Amino acid sequence: MTSRRLLATTLVSILLPSASSLSRGEVLVDFSEDDLRHEWKSANDNIMGGKSRGEFEIKEDHLYFSGSIDTDGGGYASIRTNDRDWGIEDAVGIFLKCKGDGRTYRMEVRTDAKWGRMPVTYAGEFETKKGEWIDIKIPFSDLNPTMFGEPVDEPLPSEFSKEKIKMFGLDEAFDEKNRKLDATKVKALGIKLYDKKDGDFEFSLKRISVYGEAETKPVMESWTSNDNKTIEAIALRYSSQKKAVTFQLANGKTAEVPLIRLNEEGQKRVLELFSE
Repeated sequence: MTSRRLLATTLVSILLPSASSLSRGEVLVDFSEDDLRHEWKSANDNIMGGKSRGEFEIKEDHLYFSGSIDTDGGGYASIRTNDRDWGIEDAVGIFLKCKGDGRTYRMEVRTDAKWGRMPVTYAGEFETKKGEWIDIKIPFSDLNPTMFGEPVDEPLPSEFSKEKIKMFGLDEAFDEKNRKLDATKVKALGIKLYDKKDGDFEFSLKRISVYGEAETKPVMESWTSNDNKTIEAIALRYSSQKKAVTFQLANGKTAEVPLIRLNEEGQKRVLELFSE
């Protein structure tokens, strides 16, 4: 079956939105203080006869997920939380703090949505940079309903007999009300590697946060200088005459920094923020 690409927005330096009922990037999962209340489990293609391997462990301040993909079978490995009430009804998207290996992963969210008697998973892809911690922004609107790893509007796998289709209730039309993810019904969060490529993989997850409706007020971002030093700061204003940006640091103090001091990505981000 040909998989339609499930796109999510990838941002290395992001403008975290605020919301009336959510803090700026409300943290759902954080491993920095050995917070293991949100239990995780692995779910690999061996449940359907595949040969892929995926395991995880909790390290100092993050979850480390690694293994190997074998496309001679299901061709995927994944981890996800146990079901729980996340209380994120006002959220409109998710932020991930993660480090990958250059492969394309999927963010997956489960609710109580089903097609027939089979659960539907909402998924969106995001790219990683090998060995680099990055921030990923994934609006819920970019997550599409999938089943067996494929969009629900694609044909079912060829091995699905008429008997199986009837048994699982898939002969019924997919309920269009389940086309969009309902944040009030989120039950589980997960990460999946399903890029149709063989080979080893490794992925680290430091934090999962959610955000609400965006406001124009800027908040903290990561900024990296030409000598690879990174700070967390708010970009308050930019002077085109001085070619300098004024930052508010985490301690509340402000500092004016020449634009040329930032790396190329940071310079582009400043110009993007203050282009109007």
